[in-house]
Amino acid sequence: MDKGELRDFITKERAGFTEEWLAEASGAVLANLVVQSAFVDALVVACYLDVGAEVKTFGIMERCRVDGKSICVPAYDNVMKIYRMAHMDANTELTRGQMNINEPSDPVWMDAGDVDLFLVPGLAFDDKGGRVGYGGGCYDRIMSGAGGVKAALTFDFQVFEQVPVEEHDILLNMIITETRIITVS
Repeated sequence: MDKGELRDFITKERAGFTEEWLAEASGAVLANLVVQSAFVDALVVACYLDVGAEVKTFGIMERCRVDGKSICVPAYDNVMKIYRMAHMDANTELTRGQMNINEPSDPVWMDAGDVDLFLVPGLAFDDKGGRVGYGGGCYDRIMSGAGGVKAALTFDFQVFEQVPVEEHDILLNMIITETRIITVS
């Protein structure tokens, strides 16, 4: 399948998820994440604010706060006209952003180079670190040139033998699902 076909397939599959299943499966992804050394050792974690049937990230951000980790999330920089990472804590007020996704209403920008662990969403992944996102290239631009471990949070059915990868796509180091952890060598 090409990227468009994968996006259509995953979107249709996720439309049938119940809130109960999403909560349970997201909890299992969180349990698999928090035992990984990439999470345990991270001081700064970049996380997404989930939308729809993505892996829910509220519990992950709560765990980061309990563990004393700094959290940042993507936000649109109206001056630079790109997405960047913005600090987020329990008191951060959110607003609907550029792509109708919640983001800090008054962003305090962080350098993506300071991130130890990027937790990224997407629609399809493979065990070689390939990722098919939503088509905007936002995460690829944010992670380009940044160190840190890049890990997808996803559900088992979204992991394929191979997904299309283009030259500009940033490969992931890990894929974490509700039943497994795939480490890319």
